[in-house]
Amino acid sequence: MENRHAVCMKATFFLLMHFKIKLIYPIMKKTLFILMVAVGLGSCCNNTKNTSTATVTDSISAAGAISVDSFLVVAPEFLGKELTVSGTVDHVCKHGGKRVKLMGESPSNFIHGEATEGMGAFNAEMEGSTVCLTGMVAESKMDLAYVEEYEKSVKEAMESSKSEAEMEHAKGIDHHAQLEQIAKWKEEIASNGKGYISNYYLEVSKFNVCKTDSQKPCCSHAKADSAIAVSVPCGKADETPCGDKKEHEGCGGKN
Repeated sequence: MENRHAVCMKATFFLLMHFKIKLIYPIMKKTLFILMVAVGLGSCCNNTKNTSTATVTDSISAAGAISVDSFLVVAPEFLGKELTVSGTVDHVCKHGGKRVKLMGESPSNFIHGEATEGMGAFNAEMEGSTVCLTGMVAESKMDLAYVEEYEKSVKEAMESSKSEAEMEHAKGIDHHAQLEQIAKWKEEIASNGKGYISNYYLEVSKFNVCKTDSQKPCCSHAKADSAIAVSVPCGKADETPCGDKKEHEGCGGKN
């Protein structure tokens, strides 16, 4: 059994992600596949392929990069397959840099990427950058046992508080809202025929920080960062590297 902190963190993550998918899915589902084929989706990583004879599914995989918003809709159909997703880095996990939060066009639309062992870690200086994450689509499941454990932790927190109202005001926590959400989760688990609630994320094997007109990482001649730190800091081998140590390290250079 996972510790209480992990249970709360996972439940909060499901709360945000699950209802985001339910909100945008009916709107985007009917037109998404047509749009992705028509506009090519995501030229930021410069690896778009010819899709004239491909199926719709193959077209998405070959498009180069799809948006976070699109991923939230099509992820169930690409479970176990590799996709590249483009978005803005909102947060990099401070404990080891193994997790990154990627936002879509709207900050309310986001997904998470988890670094694989071979990839290494994400750089905290990526925050605010436009990136392309490439990896396998994975599924995290929240079953009834997990929901009940989370419910237990919420109730214990309420009981241990000397003044629930004061605690909620101080920490911005609404335990009653959490219990209402738990009840909805239980209802869905009982009725969806799966016995659990799914969340989809990327197991990231590589990433690129995409250069745009508004974002020029480090030196003006710097290439896009990758999952493997570059040995030549910032610029080309025959050019003077960045003089600023912090800027140098931000490009993946080693001092």
